[in-house]
Amino acid sequence: MEWHLDYPNFNYWDRVTKIYIGSVFTDEITAPALDYLDNMSWIIDPRDDIIAMSNIGSFYDPVAGKLYVTFEKQRSFLGKPWEIRTSHEDIHTNGWASGTTWQSFNDAGNGYNVVNRYANFTPVSPGQDLYVAVRMTERSTFTQIKIKTA
Repeated sequence: MEWHLDYPNFNYWDRVTKIYIGSVFTDEITAPALDYLDNMSWIIDPRDDIIAMSNIGSFYDPVAGKLYVTFEKQRSFLGKPWEIRTSHEDIHTNGWASGTTWQSFNDAGNGYNVVNRYANFTPVSPGQDLYVAVRMTERSTFTQIKIKTA
């Protein structure tokens, strides 16, 4: 359903935490319409922290040996400490302590909602699953994403 058809039954946070696929001036189109969506899968995990953050994304750059992580944080959580952990196994299943800390940082405390981190990462085997989890350290819950390495 188009988001505007359900207005005002949702708020701004609902709107920015959902993904909409559409096509302009096209009568018929099937999703995914673009190549970069071909390997995307939709996973809804009730263990994810949807209060503190949303729209998590990640990719591993094997040429540069770097990991990129991005997410949108809840605007009311300003100046908070965050941690990103990685693992080759599901961190939700094995617990937060099972992940390896990749980065810990304090957000700038400004009004920006989007956080981007891009830094060196220990090389991984091609095709191996990589779990990336993000948590505001004051919360017990976290959100994770699973990516495949090229």
